[in-house]
Amino acid sequence: MEKALKSLSKHPFGDHSQCNKSWCRFITDPQEVYKSLPNGKPIQDQKLKEILTEVFDSYINHAEKLASLGSTQANESFNKTVGSKAPKSHNYSRSDSLNYSVALILLELIETFLTNPSKCTIMGIDPTFNLGEFVVTPIVYKNLKLIHRRTGLDIGIRDIGQSHVIGKLKQGRYQVIVRFISYRTRQLVYSNKKALKGDPNGTIITENLTHFRTNLVKQLATLKYNNKINACWTTDGRIFIKVNANSQKRIINNLDDISDLESDIQQLEERTNTNNSDGM
Repeated sequence: MEKALKSLSKHPFGDHSQCNKSWCRFITDPQEVYKSLPNGKPIQDQKLKEILTEVFDSYINHAEKLASLGSTQANESFNKTVGSKAPKSHNYSRSDSLNYSVALILLELIETFLTNPSKCTIMGIDPTFNLGEFVVTPIVYKNLKLIHRRTGLDIGIRDIGQSHVIGKLKQGRYQVIVRFISYRTRQLVYSNKKALKGDPNGTIITENLTHFRTNLVKQLATLKYNNKINACWTTDGRIFIKVNANSQKRIINNLDDISDLESDIQQLEERTNTNNSDGM
């Protein structure tokens, strides 16, 4: 790791003393050229070299710790997300546009983080049970028995970490938020929520979304109700839609994504109307 870090600050400047022949072509062929640098020549800016050397030296001093960091998948995922707002093919770094784009991405990631993946909300709880602090779980247990009857899932009290009533009584029913002990159990329950369709008490299961994402889902639900989109659903706080049954799923992160979606739907409808007119 230490040698690799040393090579990173030297290689672009024509110094290959720390490089490895497994990736550096200059070791076997000194006449090679840099494919990603102007005129295929090494960088000549000594000031830049000094700055980069200083930066990499700080990492070299902790090379032993860095060697056990493991996967960089999270970093690559973040880079890809930034690239979706500020593509590398365009120069955003010379204006505030890059800062605004990255800030927007961070807000979206925070929104997703605040959506606790181990929680879900059960709505339609019968309020005739005692709603004291220490007897909320039996209320949930009643609904877990309903889930068991409908899905066959063996879910019980020991699978629940915490639960409590949220909001006020609406149409004679309460909402209860449930934190499961394990994410796997939560997924088993949530993935079988369709089995509750048609429950006479109106019991349904939804994800515990932030206020912002809840509003996004409400807008998409309106589009679905008006037959503008085929489906809308959430997974771990992320919002997905399909315009029609055969289209690919599309992720919705913010209001701009909904605006783009509505624009695409309008264009699709206009093309459809034009084709129908031509066929008459």
